[in-house]
Amino acid sequence: MGTETTPGYGDDRSRPIRATTEQRERVLRVLSEATARGQLEIGEFDERSAQAWKARSATELADLLDDILPDPMGLVTGAALPRTDVPVTRFSDHVTPVVSGPGSARVTGEAGARWTVAVFSGAEKKSGWTCAASHNAVFVFGGGLIDLREATFEARETVITVYVAFGGAQILVPEDVRVEEHGIGIFGGFGSNTSKKVRTHNRDLPADAPVVRVRGAAVFGGAEVKRVPVRPRRS
Repeated sequence: MGTETTPGYGDDRSRPIRATTEQRERVLRVLSEATARGQLEIGEFDERSAQAWKARSATELADLLDDILPDPMGLVTGAALPRTDVPVTRFSDHVTPVVSGPGSARVTGEAGARWTVAVFSGAEKKSGWTCAASHNAVFVFGGGLIDLREATFEARETVITVYVAFGGAQILVPEDVRVEEHGIGIFGGFGSNTSKKVRTHNRDLPADAPVVRVRGAAVFGGAEVKRVPVRPRRS
């Protein structure tokens, strides 16, 4: 009478490793950048991004990048991550940061949110939240809001990368934060403006004011970076 065995770690059979949320986010970021570079068409991006969220294994995720990266599995697992993130400088528990401007109080050194994603829906970040030193926002057939008026920052310098396809995005930056916009509009618009109520301009801010750099692309959609008056943060 035969006995049934359960595959274990000693088996020669390879087991697919379950995909994680972090791995899916890595793949989505690469797909977004590939679309902005023209490697993928919008329809291909839509299809692959949907597959990325449904993927059950790391192998399935790597297959989505097979014609984009030389080592897709290395990217998925983290073994070959590109150095695109902004270095994070956190304050030591024993060091008090020098504050010479009100905006500097926003920099707490605490870990912040790294993603805002909306696919056929809407998403927003607002009120008292912490923005990571590198934040990625992806809006496909949907819209999104990134409101920094009551936000704190993980680091003094923040990079927000925005990709919009057939949708819209608005990034609200308070006037006590220095902002730079470097976006591209492809059959769409990517620009910046300032509210008439703003009284403090970039050039008037102290040297230690937080800096937010917004970059990315809007394809058949729009992205707006707007400087607005400061809103008191809720305690």
